Amino acid sequence: MLVFKTFSCILPQMEVVYFVLIVANLFVLILSLILLIRFRRRERKQRAPGLTRYPPISMIVPIKGPMLDLENHLKSLIDQDYLGDLELVVAIEDYKDPDIPIVQNLFASTKAAGKKVQCRLIVGRPRAGFNPKNANVYQAYIETRHDWVYVSDADTRINAHHLREAIDLTGGNEMEYVTSYVIHERPIGFGACLEVMGTNFEITNYFMLESLREHFSTLYGGSYLVNKTLLEKAGGFKGALNRVTDDLYLSNQFRAAGGKAHLARSSVRAVVGSRRLIEFWRRYHRWLLITQTCKPLIFFVGPLAWAERWGLLFGGLFSIPLIWQTSLAVLGFRYTLAFIY
Repeated sequence: MLVFKTFSCILPQMEVVYFVLIVANLFVLILSLILLIRFRRRERKQRAPGLTRYPPISMIVPIKGPMLDLENHLKSLIDQDYLGDLELVVAIEDYKDPDIPIVQNLFASTKAAGKKVQCRLIVGRPRAGFNPKNANVYQAYIETRHDWVYVSDADTRINAHHLREAIDLTGGNEMEYVTSYVIHERPIGFGACLEVMGTNFEITNYFMLESLREHFSTLYGGSYLVNKTLLEKAGGFKGALNRVTDDLYLSNQFRAAGGKAHLARSSVRAVVGSRRLIEFWRRYHRWLLITQTCKPLIFFVGPLAWAERWGLLFGGLFSIPLIWQTSLAVLGFRYTLAFIY
């Protein structure tokens, strides 16, 4: 009885707290949307080359097949309107990987068409660490010939002027790097839709708000450009071989090495494909564990961003129309944004 009376006394204060948190979340959503609109407007602008001489770039793609729409993703790298030399190094660990014929046929047609991109496929190297993606990146990296390196996931597609604009942002400075804002698309299945809703909103919100900071240091591991000088000063890809995630590790290392980050002027697209609900949960749980380990402050403060979800539950349980109706409206706005990004 005493517990019930105590809870009844603090209920009005809890209503105020929930309402303030929900309004704060709505403000963040609106700010993120405004920043995204500004980003999209800048993205559409055609820009003249910013440098008189463009340095050569080595492009790295780690693959573990089968990948959805792999040929078009690799073509987006080969068809860059870059004004300097390019090479594409693809690394695959398993000789039996189903994507090897796709890569070989594409490289053969690229050579036959007389395109300037030098393409190489590395297959069957012994895994250098327990993280398969990072191991493939490392195996490709040691074969690269140029000082500037662009790393791309196999499911990521970029537009034709992405690399040219990325180099323009650095001005050729070896201590600056460029990361990308990613949009996840083409979900197949309920689990994949949940992943698209979560990643599109959370990544957009995080990148857009982070870009306001003077010392922006975020990194998306599926698309970034870096010079070997900064990379080696930060410990190189060898230091990431036994890391669960390359994004957080490298962003921390680049910042510690004195690197300066830029957000690419154009977004990149990543195909999600098929995801069962259990697969979505495993990936989400893995990300929670990574965040808890590498970014404990974000992990513990993060639930504040779920205010409208807690508010929906709280308002429903205690029949508080203002709370559950506001929560439902903000939650609907959040997930609508996730699909229009």
